[in-house]
Amino acid sequence: MVNFKTSVKIKIVAIPGKNPELSDKLVFSQRTGKLIRLSESYISLLFKNQFINMPGQLIQILARNELIVPDFENEATEILYKQSVYQLENEKFDTLQLEQIEDHHILAIAEKLKLI
Repeated sequence: MVNFKTSVKIKIVAIPGKNPELSDKLVFSQRTGKLIRLSESYISLLFKNQFINMPGQLIQILARNELIVPDFENEATEILYKQSVYQLENEKFDTLQLEQIEDHHILAIAEKLKLI
């Protein structure tokens, strides 16, 4: 079984009009550009790397969206490798674009996806 750790390429965005300490938040993967909505309690577990307390289906979603990564993975090396492969195939990809996305863009995406 693979052990996981939380990706360092995550951005958490509060949902406007909600109590930020009690409500769900948007979790954006700066590695994949994927966005999910999680409860504050699961976000807390995510940042404590306490995946054993999460449902298996949630762990699969987090892994598929690269919000959690294999414990042995060097994220910087993996991101550079994937970026170079993608550039060879597509000639126009920049992971820095995902790192620079602002909260209001994430909120607009969430509205379109009906996450909020």
